[in-house]
Amino acid sequence: MKYNGQWVEEMVNNRKASFVRDMKWSPDGSKICIAYEDGNVIVGGVEGNRKWGKEYTHRVAMVAWSPSSKELLIGTNLGEVLMYDENG
Repeated sequence: MKYNGQWVEEMVNNRKASFVRDMKWSPDGSKICIAYEDGNVIVGGVEGNRKWGKEYTHRVAMVAWSPSSKELLIGTNLGEVLMYDENG
């Protein structure tokens, strides 16, 4: 879309099946992680594109990026902590 005379891309949250439970930008600002209450997790780039996603059978409580922006921690409502690299 065009915004203030410049072309920009945006990542739109259009999932109507669940609510966003947590959302975090990576420290370097290049990626965003969106965690939904129903267990879906999506990682997208600052360009607006989807990089990867996971679907869990249980609810996601929170997400956190490592200081280097290369690892992602996902906490579940069962007390589990899952770790992924930046590529899933």
